[in-house]
Amino acid sequence: MPKNSPRRYLLAIYWILSILPFIVTYAFYPYIQDRIAIHFGLSGVANGWANKSMIAAFPVIFFVVACGIQLINRYALKYSTTSDRDKTVARKYLLVAMIVVLLVFNVITASVIVVNAPALPLHPAFDGSSVFKLVFALIGILLLLSGVYGVFFSDRTKQNRFIGARVPWELDDRSWLSLQRFSGRNSIVAGLVELVACGIVLPLEQSALVTIAIGSLMAVATLLRGRSLRVRSE
Repeated sequence: MPKNSPRRYLLAIYWILSILPFIVTYAFYPYIQDRIAIHFGLSGVANGWANKSMIAAFPVIFFVVACGIQLINRYALKYSTTSDRDKTVARKYLLVAMIVVLLVFNVITASVIVVNAPALPLHPAFDGSSVFKLVFALIGILLLLSGVYGVFFSDRTKQNRFIGARVPWELDDRSWLSLQRFSGRNSIVAGLVELVACGIVLPLEQSALVTIAIGSLMAVATLLRGRSLRVRSE
């Protein structure tokens, strides 16, 4: 791997995010109450409890998963029958996808610690509903980022099996790029709605319904657009 390769920096971020939950969890472990809330209803009220030792297991589990994903990324794709270009794309975007997952896990880990550590200054302003709101806001931000990529940068990515909006039909390169930009615009709008409405304004129950509706509408819109592009290309 070249010294200044972007993948080298992505790997560094990947492993930092894999190890960070250990540091955060064990640094604040003495402040966590003995009986912790690990599950919350849509009202934000805790409805699942466990011993505080359980929270110490979460970083271990995720680190094992992170190591497993890297083994797949390094060795399993090596023996895949897909083209070398598709393997390169798959390695790159699997790494990026896992960085996003690890980032979300780090945020959730920190949130659960704050909720269950009464001695911390942020604890009075942070409850179960705050965790949900944070997750909805993160979903909105991720939709925004993926939308920006689809609209402005998808022309830098050739049609492949791993990245971009997917439909069951074959599309020529021009139609595929049009679909990515269409889906990107939808994703930007959906991300703004998710971030503002679900992450800030709406109650949790309504936020959950809106999130499901957004995902469903985006999927249907992508399928309809993909079908129309397929018909045109024929």
